[in-house]
Amino acid sequence: MILSEVPRPAGTGAEVRAWHFIQSIVKLVEESTICILTDSGAGSIDAASLPGVHKVIQPESGFTNGRNGRFITRFASFRRFLVLAMPWRDCGWHLMIAGRANNVEQTAKASWSRLVYGFLLRKLAFISGRFALIYPPGLLVRWDVWCCVRDRSIAHLRKSPPDVIWCEHSYMYPGALELKAAFPDAKIYCNAHNVESALHKSMASIAQTESARNWIMTEAYIVEFWERRMVRDAERIVCCSEADRERFSQMSLGETSNLSVIPNGVDVTFFKPSPCSKPKPTILFAGTAGYLPNDDAVDWFGRSIFPLVRQAIPDCEWIIAGRGASKHWSQWASIHGGIRVESDVPDMRDYFSQTTLCIVPLRSGSGTRLKILEALGCGRTMVTTSIGAEGIDGIDGVHWKVAGTAEEFAAAVVLLLRDEEQRLRMELAGRGLVCERYSWKFLMREIPQLFHL
Repeated sequence: MILSEVPRPAGTGAEVRAWHFIQSIVKLVEESTICILTDSGAGSIDAASLPGVHKVIQPESGFTNGRNGRFITRFASFRRFLVLAMPWRDCGWHLMIAGRANNVEQTAKASWSRLVYGFLLRKLAFISGRFALIYPPGLLVRWDVWCCVRDRSIAHLRKSPPDVIWCEHSYMYPGALELKAAFPDAKIYCNAHNVESALHKSMASIAQTESARNWIMTEAYIVEFWERRMVRDAERIVCCSEADRERFSQMSLGETSNLSVIPNGVDVTFFKPSPCSKPKPTILFAGTAGYLPNDDAVDWFGRSIFPLVRQAIPDCEWIIAGRGASKHWSQWASIHGGIRVESDVPDMRDYFSQTTLCIVPLRSGSGTRLKILEALGCGRTMVTTSIGAEGIDGIDGVHWKVAGTAEEFAAAVVLLLRDEEQRLRMELAGRGLVCERYSWKFLMREIPQLFHL
């Protein structure tokens, strides 16, 4: 039984990782059932697309889920409703986080009432979480979808109870527990794309208002409670990096017997080198807009770094590309000259081929960045931060440049744009690194060992 979101071969980093894991797992078993928390009109798959898959369960297009589903849908568009507390059926009182952290940045005012409200909310989450009454926000914002497919999944699996429940993302762990309650003999495996609690704490550190910090830290408390339970009880947790394994290990007082590391990877036959088609120096940032670490990275580079680069290289162009880019980042095209925003890019290779240099100026995050591996696979040099490079065994100055401050970052970008010889040397080293250690074909050989096959 596989509990996942949008498994497909192209998409955001999490989707790509999920797809490759699911593709490998179904080859090992006689029969698989996939439960997808996605409307069938977006990212849908059928059983025929993966050999060995017996059943794919996902909500119908335009589904409704009774009172709870309509209630959430009604309030999801009201950004002033930062937090909504409501009773869920059969689950006691839950905390509903309606929206994303970046919405708080846009709507919350630094008033004393919001500061007090945020403080009390944070304490409520901490205290209530001790009694397991609050589900992770990542699951709650999908709650109507989950309810829609949960009962159908259990009914289908009654005919052939699962041996393993494979759960994508730690915030889906409570959903996996609901399935396990119906099938007590099943073991839970979790593909932890991030240590979600660490990710939220990292995002809180860059939040611009006290209200936003309270919001994000509230989510961190909730997620951490469930991650501690997951580390204690799950049969196996697959981490993206040694750093993430250490974070999970600290939650279990050093116990690591159920923790494995399989890094993120890249399809080296799909992402391969091509000559740069742009005559002038061009920088690329690729990422999903509306995700706070990416939004902060774009904001930091746009405000503090790109003006320094343009002072040194006036004809330099910056391409910002990714899902939802026009909605969240379009203002940058009017703030500075030389910026182009490309939204919902169908094939990122088209933009790698227009790029002299890639950047990942992340100041928060967890897991490892597929955007870095894909850029290296396409033979592009990278400038990033220590957080951006976390979990990938590259060497500063050999496979990429790592910079901490805005001035250091701008200097590294200018140096590599001007020094073609060094840039080409690093392009070859980066491509060699991903081919040798981060090819999906190579990494997926570890999957049978997870199941002791």
